[in-house]
Amino acid sequence: MVLPSLVFLIIFAYLPMGGLVMAFQDYKPWLGLTGSEWVGLDQFRYLFEREDSLQVIWNTLIIAIFKMVLNLFAPFVFAILLNEIFRFTVILSDVWKEFGFGTVVFLAALANVNPSLYEAAEVDGASRWKQTLHITVPSMIPIAIVVGTLALGNVLNAGFDQIFNLYNSLVYAKGDIIDTFVYRTAILSGEMGFGTAIGLFKSVISFVLVVISYRLAYKLANYRIF
Repeated sequence: MVLPSLVFLIIFAYLPMGGLVMAFQDYKPWLGLTGSEWVGLDQFRYLFEREDSLQVIWNTLIIAIFKMVLNLFAPFVFAILLNEIFRFTVILSDVWKEFGFGTVVFLAALANVNPSLYEAAEVDGASRWKQTLHITVPSMIPIAIVVGTLALGNVLNAGFDQIFNLYNSLVYAKGDIIDTFVYRTAILSGEMGFGTAIGLFKSVISFVLVVISYRLAYKLANYRIF
């Protein structure tokens, strides 16, 4: 059973290591490994003489170190939060789940920014930070208003599935939301009338918030569906 994996490892991991000899040659494909001129450590000296090589090494160190530290710190903290702070864990995990779609929306907005604005700002001596502050951010504000106001309509939808799968009786005081409260009272406790009343209350408030959010989106960002 191990043999196929061992063969795969030898072919694709160990045999190509023979090509490392090219680092000590002025390698020419048409001359091959045996015919190319041997230059010793010249390639390595050239590596440290080039400014872009040093920048690449520095970038690699910064990214790798920060990844290493944060990949250790994040699960360490998250494990503690999962064990002690329920609401924050729910919020953080939802942000983790949703931020990808939001990023696509904002990137689409940035794609519509006129590149000549950045060119003009650069000619005027604006740094990347000032270009971001005075061009990028103002260009994103309208779509941010739309996303924010439309999200207002879901303010009472705290995510039944997520809460239901994460919480238990020990964290009811911190994690119970309207939807799970309706489930517990109407389905588990049999108080159908009370549970229905809570659900209706939520639906009415949500409807009002949806209407308000669309009105705000139209007023602040000229966004409308119809």
